[in-house]
Amino acid sequence: LFSMFLSANTMAQVLWVRNYDVAVGVAKKMNKLIVMDFWAVWCTPCLRMDEKLWESEEMKKLAKNFVCLRVNYDYDLKLVSHYAVRAIPRVIIITAAGEVLYDNLGFMDEESYLTVFRAIPGDIGELNIKSIALEENKKDPRANYSLGTEFQRIAKNITNDELKRNFLSCGSKYLNKAQNLCSDPVLAEEIELYTVLNDVYAGRNQKALKMLE
Repeated sequence: LFSMFLSANTMAQVLWVRNYDVAVGVAKKMNKLIVMDFWAVWCTPCLRMDEKLWESEEMKKLAKNFVCLRVNYDYDLKLVSHYAVRAIPRVIIITAAGEVLYDNLGFMDEESYLTVFRAIPGDIGELNIKSIALEENKKDPRANYSLGTEFQRIAKNITNDELKRNFLSCGSKYLNKAQNLCSDPVLAEEIELYTVLNDVYAGRNQKALKMLE
C-alpha cells in the first residue's frame, strides 16, 4: 500500500483509500493529514466536484501531501454518523489522531478548495507525532502543551484565514487543557504566555494586552 502511495505521488494522481482504519494507518506511517470526501454515485455536485477538483492537474499534484479517503454516504454509515454528515459533497480534513482542521459542505468551484489545500504545509510530521503521543496520555500537561504550541507554530505561517483560525483554535484547546492540568507554576506561566501569543496570531490584540496586564 505504501508503494502504491509513493507511485501515486510520483505519477501525480489522487489515490483514494476506501477504509478509514487503513487511511489512519497510512497517515501515521507517512506523517500526512487525511482528506475525507463524503460522496455518493447519485450526487450530481459530487460528480461535478470529481471532474473540476479531484481530477484537476493541480489537485493531483497537491494530493501527495495527504491521504485521501473517499467515504460513501450510503454505506459508510459509521463515519457519516460520527461526523454528522447530512448533506454532500462534504470535505473534512483531519489529523491522523482525528482532529478536525477543516470542514466544508457543498461544491461551488474548485478554487475555494484549492486555496485551502495550497495553504496547508506539506510537512506536518511533528503535528502527527505529538497528536499520537497525546493519545497515549491525555492527562499529561506537557504533551498537551507540546501539541498546542505545534498547532500554533504551523498556524502562524498559514495564509488562508479560515484554516489559520482552525489551527489556532486547536492550539488554544490544548494549551487550555495543559494549563488546567499543570501543577508546576513556572510551566503554567509559560503556557499562559503561549496562550496570549495565540490571541496575537488570531488578531485578538486587545485581549492579549489585557491578559498581559
